[in-house]
Amino acid sequence: MAQVTGRFRTLDDYRTTSTAALWGGTTTIIDFGIPRDAQESPLDAVLNKKRLAAESRCDVALHGSVVSWDETVPWQLEQLAAEGVRSVKMYTTNRGSTMADGDTILKVMREMVRLDGLTYIHAEHDPIIADCTEQHAADGRIGIDHLHSTRPELAEEISVKETLAMAEYTGAPVYFVHQSTPGAVDLVTEARGAARWPTPRRVRTT
Repeated sequence: MAQVTGRFRTLDDYRTTSTAALWGGTTTIIDFGIPRDAQESPLDAVLNKKRLAAESRCDVALHGSVVSWDETVPWQLEQLAAEGVRSVKMYTTNRGSTMADGDTILKVMREMVRLDGLTYIHAEHDPIIADCTEQHAADGRIGIDHLHSTRPELAEEISVKETLAMAEYTGAPVYFVHQSTPGAVDLVTEARGAARWPTPRRVRTT
């Protein structure tokens, strides 16, 4: 709610969204405190969302997010944990806005292990996505009906495979969001079955 992505802001705010939720019988909303860009810190993004959520008519919980790494991130993640935010979402695409690079993802995973937290990953291989998007734009295929073809299955599967390798290396729990290809789901299923983590439940997908 009230999410800013690039230069766009969602129309719905916490008051309207929570009202709709309550009419549908939902009493808790779980939202994301995602930095608008690398200049907004993970802690500020969550605290800003909490301020906006003050007008909610139902309970609100938040996931955090990290876009870039610096020496303050471990402390910020500790503060988020103290605020009750122990899950952090990162994007492997959306270059120039919400994308986290591999170094950032690996370091955040290690911090999540330390803090007994959970890493959320939106997994798409950014170079492939960017190249497909450029080719579509050059051909004039810029409508929403072409969106799916700028996201080839290979892009998701490569990113999932790389993320699983980092999770195995760090021993971090990881949760993949928006999985959309059989190949990506198979990779997660295989990782679960291989018991590469202390418990197979540490690898999850939606």
